[in-house]
Formats: sequence, structure tokens, C-alpha cells
Amino acid sequence: MAKKSYVIHERMAHQNRELERQVRKLGDQSLLSSMDTAVQRERESTIAVLIFLREVDRRRLYAEGDTSSLLEFCMKRHGYSEHQALDRIAAMRLLKELPELEEKIESGALNLTQLGRARTFFNREARSDHEISSAEN
Repeated sequence: MAKKSYVIHERMAHQNRELERQVRKLGDQSLLSSMDTAVQRERESTIAVLIFLREVDRRRLYAEGDTSSLLEFCMKRHGYSEHQALDRIAAMRLLKELPELEEKIESGALNLTQLGRARTFFNREARSDHEISSAEN
């Protein structure tokens, strides 16, 4: 897997150098238009990653390899930092509960950080509600 990862990394590095050469040649309006397209693709890619992550979680594929949690899977297999992995996991779980948020991500109205914070807030609220109802009983 290490050799495959190296080959992929080298290919991406080459593609990025080529893209940089092409971008430098663009006129101002073409550059701005291309940037708009790239940002939209990034949002679409974010949603795709969350959809794939949801399915990996559903199938518990992270437990089949050398990782025991979805967090560890994201960090080891995909090189995310702990914070990046936690943001994606929180966003994926929130998107599972509220699929209508997908449009907000696509439009740029919501990003991974905001979704992660919202998920944390909802979890705290749910725990607080549970503690209150447990105390009342």
C-alpha cells in the first residue's frame, strides 16, 4: 500500500504543477470563473466524501483493517488530522440526521466546521435533556 500511495502522491503532485502552469496563463476573468468552478467542485467533493464516509461507517469497514474506529480510519487511511477527521465524522452524522443540509453545503451556506459545531451543540443539548429527565424521575 505504501508504494501505491507514493505513486498516487507523485501523480497528484505532477497534476498540481501542471495546473499551476495553466492557471498562470489565464486572463483575469477566466481565472475568476475557473476559481468559481473549483470552489463548487470542492463543495461537491465534500458531500461525496461524507456520503462515502457514511457508507464506510454503516458497513463498519474501518474495523476490517488495522483500525478500530472511524476516527482512526480517517486519520490512518486518508491522512486527516484528528480535527479534520472529527469534523467530517460529525458532519456526516449530522447530514445523516438532516439530509436537507446537503443543499446548504453545496451552496456554501454551511461548511464542515459549522456542521461539526452544530453536531456538538445538538449532542450537548440531548445530554442535557436526558440528564434533566433522569433527575425528574
